[in-house]
Amino acid sequence: MFLIKKKTACFILFLWMGAGICFAQSPAIPLKYLGVESGLSNNVVNSLYLDHFGFMWMGTYDGLNRYDGYHFKVFRNGWEDKHSLVNNHITVLNGDAKNRVWVGTQKGVSYYDYADSKFHQLVYLQKGRKNQVSDAVNAIAVSQNLTVYVATEEKGLFMLKKDCSTAERIPFGKNFDFTVKALYIDEDQVLWLFIKDVGLCRYDHNKNTLRLVTAALRSVTCITKGNNQMLWVGTERGLFQFDKAKGMLSRFNQHLNNENIMSLLFDRKQKLWISTDGGGIAVYDSKDQKTNYLSAGREKGLLSSNSVAQVYEDHESRKWIATLRGGVNIIDAENEQFTTIKHDPLKSNSLINNFVLSFSEDENKNIWIGTDGGGLSVWNNTSYYILALKAFLPSQILLHKSE
Repeated sequence: MFLIKKKTACFILFLWMGAGICFAQSPAIPLKYLGVESGLSNNVVNSLYLDHFGFMWMGTYDGLNRYDGYHFKVFRNGWEDKHSLVNNHITVLNGDAKNRVWVGTQKGVSYYDYADSKFHQLVYLQKGRKNQVSDAVNAIAVSQNLTVYVATEEKGLFMLKKDCSTAERIPFGKNFDFTVKALYIDEDQVLWLFIKDVGLCRYDHNKNTLRLVTAALRSVTCITKGNNQMLWVGTERGLFQFDKAKGMLSRFNQHLNNENIMSLLFDRKQKLWISTDGGGIAVYDSKDQKTNYLSAGREKGLLSSNSVAQVYEDHESRKWIATLRGGVNIIDAENEQFTTIKHDPLKSNSLINNFVLSFSEDENKNIWIGTDGGGLSVWNNTSYYILALKAFLPSQILLHKSE
């Protein structure tokens, strides 16, 4: 009996140790939550895009949201309004350098143009007639020369060249009607795409043809960059690496909580954020080849949903996480970057007055702080020097360098 209990205890200990190795949760991180309570139109969020003006766009199952850091503005389809969103079920977002936000939906694609603050529908020529793209959109990619590629369900690949008003269709062989599930433009401006029931392909711009690269991949959902001429390819059945130079395909050799991959992000620190449908996020560090996991839960630092559609990195390296049931989570590594500087009567080198009116920086990187009725304080990043100008009420500080 004692031997059985001992074996059972050892077996449980083995499982516990294995779980600790395979499912190591990252330490608690500062997470901010945005949902319908904050003004988001729907908690099912599947796409994100940060535009050139600093607005974060969020695509949901019920409308397009533009977030300014404080409030949401919601865009939806308007009855008989040709300059409204073509459909409320958003599938993918992207943007270009012409300040256009591209919005893929279940029934076509629109782009929001800041030039007139209106939505416009993408049209293409077919037999001399203009038609709107009206099929479900799976991906949108934009090249450096401002060519926009739109991947659709069953209607193939559309290409809108710079300064053109109508798109054109790119055939696969002689076939124009096929399904494109994923798009990616690499650092050499080569377009990679996955065609359903065909395989991983690339676009030959000079010949205007699509060429099959490998038929070994199936059910691809996303493609992104890696190190040393490698592509990361996410599928519904796992993660793969493709060597562009050698044409070799290999499977990711580390454990994932879920093999159904929704999207991939290779961030500035060379970490691969792997979004899954049901297993949260796996974060693979390509430098030390270790993987951490972010999962859902009620505790601090956990995601609001394990079904993650996309992770987006902004200019400040914040991670915006679109979930399929839990709104948007935001990871800000510099969440505690702000420190309150205020007057302390017990400290001689604290801020002279809490009513601050103005700032100015001199050539020595000192910050001059003008207050209302208290005078001036000077901050040199290590301590404060208080100038006793009690009657001075500076509304503006102008520093002049003497000759």
